[in-house]
Amino acid sequence: RRPIRMPFAVAFAAGWLDTLVEEKLLRREPYVPVEGLRVARHPLYVSCEKAVKELGLPQRPAAESLLRAARWFDANGYSRATIPAIAAE
Repeated sequence: RRPIRMPFAVAFAAGWLDTLVEEKLLRREPYVPVEGLRVARHPLYVSCEKAVKELGLPQRPAAESLLRAARWFDANGYSRATIPAIAAE
């Protein structure tokens, strides 16, 4: 699905309406959580610079980290599919 751009007030109203219908009447998780809308209203910026500088934590590309995590889940029985071996670049 593609994200839909709309004014925050419209999204917030949709979130409350969705919470009323989904959570209160149908007793299931709302599709548009109001808490998520509150967080999404303000941009959040994160930097790992301090952790790298002060703790010496290693940094690697996101694709490599995701592949390592997928292999770990596969090796520890958390995956139904096998992760194919990919040659290191």
